[in-house]
Amino acid sequence: MNPGATEPYRKNVYFVDPSGFEVEFVEYLSDDPKLRNSTS
Repeated sequence: MNPGATEPYRKNVYFVDPSGFEVEFVEYLSDDPKLRNSTS
């Protein structure tokens, strides 16, 4: 797994399966959509 960018309101990691498919897992740390999608 590869860590994603450091953002204050979300955490993400990337997983590449044996077939080469990349999947992103996201954990949101806020219920506010504006904060969830903001970038630093």
